[in-house]
Amino acid sequence: HRIVESCQETIGQIVAALESPGRSRVRADLNAIIQTYFPDLQEQCPDYVQLSLALEHEPCHVEVDPRQINLTLFHLCRNAFQAVSPTAGGIVRIAVRRENDSLVSVSVEDNGVGMDPELLRKACEPFYSTKPPDHSWGQGLYYASEVIRAHGGTLQITSEPGKGSVVTFRLPAFQPTWQKIEPGESLKVT
Repeated sequence: HRIVESCQETIGQIVAALESPGRSRVRADLNAIIQTYFPDLQEQCPDYVQLSLALEHEPCHVEVDPRQINLTLFHLCRNAFQAVSPTAGGIVRIAVRRENDSLVSVSVEDNGVGMDPELLRKACEPFYSTKPPDHSWGQGLYYASEVIRAHGGTLQITSEPGKGSVVTFRLPAFQPTWQKIEPGESLKVT
């Protein structure tokens, strides 16, 4: 029953994410969204994994549904946690970066087993997994790619067997506009 419930929950998350794009979106700094969620990721992190977070020095303004971004990050980190060896000192790094004025990225890098080109091609397909059925139904990367696509972004995976993987999602940056008000001038709200 646990497998069916897990499958139903993830499918429900995917359907909700795709049915309501924009409904729960806010304009916020991606650094703040991820930093707020990071303690939850630390709780999920196995003892044998060293988890780190590197934030961009400048704000990375985006228009996103924070819950969907956090679930995406959860799925990416869970995959990374499962890919690293319990005996070899696993490392998982999360990094937020402003790539340019119109694009920000989040990468999850691990020193795990990595993927060969065949696995890499199938990695984001729904229900594709290399793990036993009682551990995974192959929905995490599919969910992540669909959520990021619904946010107008892209998801990219680079990997090499024995050298780990890097999953990077890129989102359009939101450029806040500021209205200059001269001393003594009244603000008109429209």
